[in-house]
Amino acid sequence: MNVDKMLVERITREVVRRLERSAASGGGEAGGVSTGNLVVLVTGTAAGFDEAVIQIEKMRNRYGRLIVVLTRCAEGNGGPRAVGPEFIRRTSPDRVYKESEGASAGEILQGASVLVIPLCNTTTAGKISWLIADSLGPQLVLAALLRRIPVVAAENALLSGLQRQGFTPPAFREIGADLVERLKKTGVRVVDVWKLSESTVGDGGTVVSPAGGFSNADTPSGMSLTGSATVDCRTAVEDIEEYLVSKLADDPTCAPCAARVRESIEECIAAGACRIGTTGSAEVAGNKGDRIAKMIDHTFLKPNATPKDIERLCAEARKFGFKSVCVNPTYVSLCKRLLRGSGVLVCTVIGFPLGATTTAAKAAETRDAVADGADEIDMVINVGALKAGEYEKVKHDIEAVVEAAKGRTVKVILETHLLTDEEKVAACQLCVAAGAHFVKTSTGFGGGGATPEDVALMRKVVGRSLGVKASGGVRTKEDAEKMIRAGATRIGASASVAIVTGKKSQKAGY
Repeated sequence: MNVDKMLVERITREVVRRLERSAASGGGEAGGVSTGNLVVLVTGTAAGFDEAVIQIEKMRNRYGRLIVVLTRCAEGNGGPRAVGPEFIRRTSPDRVYKESEGASAGEILQGASVLVIPLCNTTTAGKISWLIADSLGPQLVLAALLRRIPVVAAENALLSGLQRQGFTPPAFREIGADLVERLKKTGVRVVDVWKLSESTVGDGGTVVSPAGGFSNADTPSGMSLTGSATVDCRTAVEDIEEYLVSKLADDPTCAPCAARVRESIEECIAAGACRIGTTGSAEVAGNKGDRIAKMIDHTFLKPNATPKDIERLCAEARKFGFKSVCVNPTYVSLCKRLLRGSGVLVCTVIGFPLGATTTAAKAAETRDAVADGADEIDMVINVGALKAGEYEKVKHDIEAVVEAAKGRTVKVILETHLLTDEEKVAACQLCVAAGAHFVKTSTGFGGGGATPEDVALMRKVVGRSLGVKASGGVRTKEDAEKMIRAGATRIGASASVAIVTGKKSQKAGY
């Protein structure tokens, strides 16, 4: 008879584990064993693998169940570097979640007592510390922090990933130290892998929760909202460089890349880039005015706008090559006709300017605008629902517009001057979760407007996954450049001509 030795080993290990767990709990009583789950996030790096397995084995008897979560990198499609399958074989978890199968943070964290990252790589660490929730790993960590679930990460694999042939370049050492400090500020406890089993829950409160966060209750399943007031919201220009270098450092096949492309990266960053590709070609504007023009939504939203005003708006957009014109829905079809063949997009506003119309009304407005030829939709968020903490309602509102837009770009206006920083963070994360393409500062109608600080915070939260539009009070080239340096990828302005020509605007507001 053929015996599956691996299966026998797994069954034996599970029997021994259950006996140990029973003994630890006093023969099946609840004492000594947490009723919560031990959730382990495996991100794909192999450094410290054996010790990580040992530490998880030491930990698991203190918890009700072991849940293992594999990122796409850990799954590895069966490749030689995929650590996920071996980690599962060695630990025999009670439940496995895979990113490729659409696992959600909300589902995974049900009943969780602690989240452990024994094999944390630099990419995941960077995304967590910069609040970039564009994949399951950082989504899970940020959602855990929001719910006040302790998160513990081993730094060994993180620092090992910065080595090149046994040597860590000085610049990479600085990156590693900075990542560790950023993780700590976000609320993650960072320890040596050999101390992992000693550093989970019930240690006198040494696990730091993010300051100024949201309440634990009523967070929609699968959502990842973050609200850490301790995070340093520096400008996107500084963060881009760190992000790129750490990303390169995490790829062992790209050892010389950082040195080869650093000069080009710096030139792109200096020009205001928020994303850099290494293949293909890009058309570079001849001067800064041209570059800014391509980022401007040329706007005229006054209630007394006439067809002649709109004709002039479109003529200016053609002349200066603005990205789009932004008009009220009634003028979408006229703009589409006037701008045919120009390459200038037609943008319109939905639920404008209060955002207090019903979801059904916003969806109907969007469908009408799309039928009339709108290329982009700027919708106003339900500000009251957001401030009341009705996150599911806000998310549904955005989702309805995204669905009605049928693939067109959707920008969500937050009306930032009415929000606290925590509410701004929540709004941005809701936009990510709902499938929007941009977050936008203001309508320009409710008082207040765009500030570099708000733009930097919004960029920090959405990362590179969404665009950021600065609108409201942007009236000069200097204003626009400040917003771009802070992380804006689009500018909404009625003073667009003045911005690109340097002349004083004769217009007052939208």
